[in-house]
Amino acid sequence: MEWRRVNSLFVCFALILFSAVFISASAAVKTAPTWDEPTYIAGGYYYLKTGDPRMVTGLPLNTMILAGAPLIFNNPPLPPDAGSYVDISYVKFGHYFLFGQEIDVEKAVFLSRIPFIIVFILLGIFVFFWARELYGKRAALLAFFLYSFSATVLAYSFIVCADLLLAAFGFISIFFFWSFVKKRKLRWLFLSSVFFALSLNTKLNALFLIPIFVCLFAALLLKKVRPEASWKKLRLFNKESFPCYLKSFFIIALIFGAVTFVIIFSAYGFQFAPLEDGVPQSYTERGLEVVSGTPVEGFATKMIGVPVPFPTYLGGFFVHGFVSSHSVKKSYLFGETYSGGKWYYFPVEMLIKVQIPLMLLLLIVIFFFRKVKSDWLSESFLIIPPLIYLLLFLPNTVNSDIRHLLFIFPFLFVFVSKIVKVRLKETARKALSALMIVLVVWYALSTVLIYPHFLSYFNEFVGPDNGHKYLVGGNLDWGQDINSLADYLHSNNIEKVSLSYFGSADPSYYGIEYDYLPSPVWQPWVPDYAPFESGSFSYSSNCSERSGYVAVSLTNLHGVYLLNETCYSWLFPEEPSARIGHSIWVYNLTG
Repeated sequence: MEWRRVNSLFVCFALILFSAVFISASAAVKTAPTWDEPTYIAGGYYYLKTGDPRMVTGLPLNTMILAGAPLIFNNPPLPPDAGSYVDISYVKFGHYFLFGQEIDVEKAVFLSRIPFIIVFILLGIFVFFWARELYGKRAALLAFFLYSFSATVLAYSFIVCADLLLAAFGFISIFFFWSFVKKRKLRWLFLSSVFFALSLNTKLNALFLIPIFVCLFAALLLKKVRPEASWKKLRLFNKESFPCYLKSFFIIALIFGAVTFVIIFSAYGFQFAPLEDGVPQSYTERGLEVVSGTPVEGFATKMIGVPVPFPTYLGGFFVHGFVSSHSVKKSYLFGETYSGGKWYYFPVEMLIKVQIPLMLLLLIVIFFFRKVKSDWLSESFLIIPPLIYLLLFLPNTVNSDIRHLLFIFPFLFVFVSKIVKVRLKETARKALSALMIVLVVWYALSTVLIYPHFLSYFNEFVGPDNGHKYLVGGNLDWGQDINSLADYLHSNNIEKVSLSYFGSADPSYYGIEYDYLPSPVWQPWVPDYAPFESGSFSYSSNCSERSGYVAVSLTNLHGVYLLNETCYSWLFPEEPSARIGHSIWVYNLTG
């Protein structure tokens, strides 16, 4: 009887896994390169071929290495003047690498996406195992199903970007730390520190993991946990005294710091040089420009000449931080374009971008929280990380895409899976079971119906066709549908179109013959490309009305990143003749 249960568990797990891989991989084939992908793919390949990390200064190195690694076997050529792009623009280099040479772009992009599909699978497996450890096999299947059929997760399951990678490494690091606390084996602490280091080398803002681990350690102190580590000489937690906990904290911090140093040092090829030699000259100039006239100007000028480990990482970190703190990014919410951030942006974003059945399941779990017998300490490992992350992220002055909230989703799936352990009377239990079936079917259908346009998913409160009234940019329109636009134009024998496109891909590569319409000038395919916003203000937009066929990305339609935000107001009264993947509208103005 037991083998049948194990076999049925394996079959269900395998079916969900196969479905998730098929959906992700097939969507990867159908989706054009999104905004950052050419940069990451080309930068990673350049680093692996040359060993020069300056092209990837301030960018997620792990993401770029994973993206570039599959191309090593395909061995596409690097531009002869590739090194010159270090001081020009890595965005321009990414565009030239993919679209300026005779490269099979679809093949190169798909190969680069394969490692990210593998990471997507890996994270799902850890979601399954943690839910099984806490709540049993049925909960594990539910958590794995919720993860695998999440429209939000699937949207980034194959795209070359750092956010799902960071969610995976951060979640796995915390899982191994929990395993160390529960199972009292040193290897779990070591694995936790490895994935912590990988997180820091994946995205600069991964520093949020530090307060999370501090809070988790504080939870241990409150619970008075005393795991007897196998390394008895250190005697971690061997006494219920604050000095002992403090000693343990510093020992663990030392281990994490040492492992992080080794991993980042090796990832950057054991680089040891002055900061000014480890970053592009333009970065040094911009950094010094930012601190010019401040009390730290003299100190900064001296420090850039001092040799340090992995100067590209440190230089990118500091310059990125300085530039970000002195620049204001435009955002869009409820049809309004504004600078800076609104505190309610992310709650609204989650309310209309997260699947409704998942939110209802979460509410049910919270309502019946006391109906499930559980380990308070273990659940603190599921609750503390997303809470700390949200507390740090909500006041952010940059209102960004939901991909920046991906970190909280794996914890959410595991926590929600405890619903299968709710103890109720028979009538109430049957009603809850029936409701769960409805919610699970609804959840799956909402994902299947939006396939393969997961980036443009909005739940039933809004719907994908109305999403542009609330959010644009990467929440809807990240350049992913330029190939679908080309297919539409060719199938309808439309020879030429007036085009305003939000994306970094080259429309000409897809056979689109177009007249250029005003688009963000920091996109590498536009005629007046200006890589930095400060270089764009001498450019004037021709926003006059056009006739014939007009195709406009919805981000541009609302003028979010245009110098003239009302550039396309003349299109508002018009009804689009076609909606391409929910992100590009085509107008027939031939009459």
